[in-house]
Amino acid sequence: MSTPQHSDVPGPEHEPTEGPEESGAGARRGPLAVVVAAVVVVAVAVWAFAFDGLGLRQDAEPTSAPDPTATEPAQTPEPVEPEQEDPEPTEDGSDADQAPPLGDLLLPAEEEPREVEDGPTAWVLPADCEAVTPQDPTAMVTARDGTGEFEAQIDVQQIAAFADGDALAQEWERAVQALEACSTDSDLVSTEALDIPDETIGISAYFGDGEGGATPFGTYATLGQRGNLMMLITVEGGEGTPETGRDQIVERTLQAWEVLCSDENAGC
Repeated sequence: MSTPQHSDVPGPEHEPTEGPEESGAGARRGPLAVVVAAVVVVAVAVWAFAFDGLGLRQDAEPTSAPDPTATEPAQTPEPVEPEQEDPEPTEDGSDADQAPPLGDLLLPAEEEPREVEDGPTAWVLPADCEAVTPQDPTAMVTARDGTGEFEAQIDVQQIAAFADGDALAQEWERAVQALEACSTDSDLVSTEALDIPDETIGISAYFGDGEGGATPFGTYATLGQRGNLMMLITVEGGEGTPETGRDQIVERTLQAWEVLCSDENAGC
C-alpha cells in the first residue's frame, strides 16, 4: 500500500481569501460614506444659495438681464412757475396796470422849454377858486410849456389817474363844487358845459383890475373826466382873453383825449 503523497499546491479549500470580517466592514463603510458625502454636498449647496441670496458674495457679476417686474423710480417733475394772470379790469373797464406812464401821453410841446412835475398838485383853477389837490391818485403829471416872457402865455396840461370809477367820482365832485362856489361868488369866473365826452366843463377867468373890476384879459380852461382819468387844459399869464382862447383850448382838449384814449391806454 502506497503512502499518499502530500502536494505543496494547496487545494481549493486552502486558497487564501479575504477574511469575512474585513470584507463585511468594507461593505458597511461604502454606503455610509456615500450618505455622508451627499449630506456634505447638500449642505454646501444650501450654504452657497443662502450666501448668494443675502448678497454677501462680492465676486458675483450682476446680471445684465432686466427684471421684468421691476419698475423705474418715478421722476419728480420740475416745478413750473405759475403764469401771471392778467389783472382784472375795473367796473368802468379800465386797467391802470397796463396803461403807459402819463408822461408819455402828454400833448407835444408847442413851446420850449417844457417843465414836467410828477405827483399830486393842485389843479390850475382860477385864482378866485379854492385850491383843489387830488387825493390819492394812482398817478398825476403836470406839464408847462414856454417861458412866459414878453407876455407870452404858458401852456398847461394836467392829467390824473385814479384806481377806479368811484375814486374818480369823488375827485370830480370836489373840483366841481369848488368851481361852482367861485363862479357864484366872483364876477371874474364863469363856467359852461362842453359837449366833450364823458363830461367837460369850460372855465372863463378874467384878470382883475385891482379895483374890484375885471379887465378884458384872462384865460380859458377845460376840466374833464373820462374812464378813470381827469384832465385840465389851460394857459397861464399873457395878454390873451377867454373869448379868443376858448377855441384853441377846446381844440387842444379834443386832441389830448384822442391821445389818452388810444388803443394803447386802457384808462379811458
